Amino acid sequence: MIRLVLLAVALFFAIEGAIAAFWPAWAKRKMSDLQDVPDRTLGFVGFLFIVIGGVVAGLTEGLLQIACLAIALEGLLYGFLPMVMKKVMRYGVASGEAVVKVWGETALGIGAAGLVLFY
Repeated sequence: MIRLVLLAVALFFAIEGAIAAFWPAWAKRKMSDLQDVPDRTLGFVGFLFIVIGGVVAGLTEGLLQIACLAIALEGLLYGFLPMVMKKVMRYGVASGEAVVKVWGETALGIGAAGLVLFY
């Protein structure tokens, strides 16, 4: 189970890193749009991600299970830490596209290394 969670974290880093590295303008726009969402709404959506990702992960196996756990982990971030996530995104919106791209490349590298190590 620990291996599955580590793979899900690595997949999450790889996906979010790829988005920020290859489409930094879109990532900044997404972070900017999420600033307008109330904390309670963000938390509720996060809890939905946790429930749906957890249930589907329990019903599947293999790569789909890892992907569903990654969804549940993203829900964990938004569900339990919405104010922290918004603060991090506020820094992302205030920074330049080059900085977002570097953050994305770093996360993509960490995620890819994690997938190679744990799979």
